[in-house]
Amino acid sequence: MATLVRVAYARDTVEGEMMQGLLEGAGIPSVLEHLSREDGGSRFGFEMLPRGLGGGPRRVMVHERQAEEARALLEETFAEGAEGID
Repeated sequence: MATLVRVAYARDTVEGEMMQGLLEGAGIPSVLEHLSREDGGSRFGFEMLPRGLGGGPRRVMVHERQAEEARALLEETFAEGAEGID
């Protein structure tokens, strides 16, 4: 069983899906995970949007064995605004 690890934070579903598309294009499957209030999901008022409508920040998760490659790709692509990249 593969272990998923966080490679980035997305401010919302749209940003997360953009990251997923980039990763998918490189052959790296990913999952978006909703952040709860305990995880920092209440920052910036994102909790005001209903969860079912895509509101709130997301973690971008990939298989552990592809994490380094995924982080490098996201960092290279989002370098100017990389505050969400870990």
